[in-house]
Amino acid sequence: MSGQNTSTWLVVLAAILDFFLVFIVGGLAIAYITGASTEGGFSLKGLPALALFALIFLYFWGLGRSSGTVFEQLFGIV
Repeated sequence: MSGQNTSTWLVVLAAILDFFLVFIVGGLAIAYITGASTEGGFSLKGLPALALFALIFLYFWGLGRSSGTVFEQLFGIV
């Protein structure tokens, strides 16, 4: 985060929206690859679920250290 005075609620909102983004997009992608797609979306168990948790962690860790997450950039936080 840059030296700007950013509202806490905006940072929290960006984190929540980023989580849902990577959870839905990553979950659907992993479900498609592993064949765990359902009519309502996806159902991940075991190793595919662990892969989704790892993807979420890597998303926040990697983008947080570099250019900022998608919604941090959209909201002008970074």
